Amino acid sequence: MTLGAPTDFPEHSTRERLLDVAAHRFAEHGYRQTSLAAIAREVAITPSAVYFHFAGKEEVFLAAFDREAGRLGDAIIGREPQAVGDGYWNAVLNDVVKHLPEYPLVARVLGGAEPELMSRIVAGEFSTRLRATVAVSLRKGQEVGRVRMDIDRDRVALAVETIMLAFLVMTVQARGVGRDERVGAIGELMQLALSRR
Repeated sequence: MTLGAPTDFPEHSTRERLLDVAAHRFAEHGYRQTSLAAIAREVAITPSAVYFHFAGKEEVFLAAFDREAGRLGDAIIGREPQAVGDGYWNAVLNDVVKHLPEYPLVARVLGGAEPELMSRIVAGEFSTRLRATVAVSLRKGQEVGRVRMDIDRDRVALAVETIMLAFLVMTVQARGVGRDERVGAIGELMQLALSRR
């Protein structure tokens, strides 16, 4: 698939077109096998024009990755947080897995192909927003009597983020094998641990 023609992204700025093409090329070929010259060629600009927008290849890669991870976050947690209740955890985990293929650069990192970026997922906006959303959902669950009152919502949200990221890494690296069983087991664990008795 060639994304290079300027008409492919008529509403985007040059910077956005660079990020679109870069995300696609980095996801398909990896960081080491993707050149700025190839990205520039697809966007129909000179390689030196890339430096007007970015300091270098690493900055392009990180910007493309951060944008894609943010979009995945928007797809999963960009809506109004729901109160934790029956089926909540299974729905959240299935939602994450459903949307992940739309963000192949993030899937590439989770799959271990770009290990230096895992810390960016853990410390980035995606994880921060995930924790905040889970904390709000837990609070709403407490307000309607579905979640225990004696929990530290922030600590539980951190634990949930950790479990979800581990689940994603395992799901991507195992190519989905055992995914449904894991979703059910994690959902059951969370329900048992957090439900009011």
